Amino acid sequence: MAQFVAASHAGPGSTVARRVVNSPLGPLSLTVAGGAVRTLVWGAAGPATGESAVADRAAAWLAAYVDRAIPLPDDLPLAPNVTAYRWRVLEEMARIPPGETLSYGELADRAGGSARSVGGACSHNPIPILIPCHRVLAAHGRIGMYSGGSGLPTKRWLLAHEGADVAGERPGGPGPDLLARLGLTG
Repeated sequence: MAQFVAASHAGPGSTVARRVVNSPLGPLSLTVAGGAVRTLVWGAAGPATGESAVADRAAAWLAAYVDRAIPLPDDLPLAPNVTAYRWRVLEEMARIPPGETLSYGELADRAGGSARSVGGACSHNPIPILIPCHRVLAAHGRIGMYSGGSGLPTKRWLLAHEGADVAGERPGGPGPDLLARLGLTG
């Protein structure tokens, strides 16, 4: 599991660095502050800036991940700026390995709260992909919702990329219809 560090250690006045990684889902922008990853946003949020070994490592991992699904390094520091409850949910979420999934209810059992509150934590995850909210599904293995990127097509792509089995979804990777909707070639 990734190393979660208190957001206060990566607060205002700390060095900020940004890296942009091109992916089949479009550009992904990482922001690092105070030596920890703070955000990942869909799209280019400006050019690469600042000196940061953590930003370089996070960008290298992300580039490798979109090439082939690999686990996040245990020592990559993450500092999501969220409530204490959402922090617990995100920590539990970070334990889900590539290719595996949990339901919102199962994650609620581990982190406390309800399936609905877990859904709220997922939709407000400031570091998607690195903290894998896409690996959280609705009951009975149904895909559920996704607020990142292009929504459900993005979630489907990430899960297929990792080889996850999702009820009612095409096994073996994203189908040509999904790739076409995303503007990608198969």
